[in-house]
Amino acid sequence: MLYRLTGLFFILLLCTHQILRAQQPTNTIKVKKAEDLVKAEFDNVNLKLIAVDRFGNPRESAVLSYVLWIKTDPDKPYYSKNFAITPEMQQALNTCKSSTKIFFTNIVAQEADGHQVKLPDVIDVWFPDCKNCTPKKFKKHR
Repeated sequence: MLYRLTGLFFILLLCTHQILRAQQPTNTIKVKKAEDLVKAEFDNVNLKLIAVDRFGNPRESAVLSYVLWIKTDPDKPYYSKNFAITPEMQQALNTCKSSTKIFFTNIVAQEADGHQVKLPDVIDVWFPDCKNCTPKKFKKHR
């Protein structure tokens, strides 16, 4: 009789263990919301920074702020609170004598739902007007 009770107790213990094991929480899958805006591009014709969504469509007024760095003057950042180039930035860019790298950092844009997102930095090359360039003197080859 004792063997039967021990066997029955052992079977009940195994059953409860299997039931408790089956009710453990499963691993959850965390889904990150896909951001609509993925990068920014510099429009050198209209002198403004444009945000681009994940499908490649431009969003002109989505950029809220950014910092412009010019390689010829690396110690002076130029701050902007909208998508357009400020007159101070334009004046600094027009004083460049040759092609210069420009960097846009800390780009913050606003998605359609009002959520602000930080975009990756943009590196571009600024080509000045030809009137600012000094012509190089070439030697005649004989």
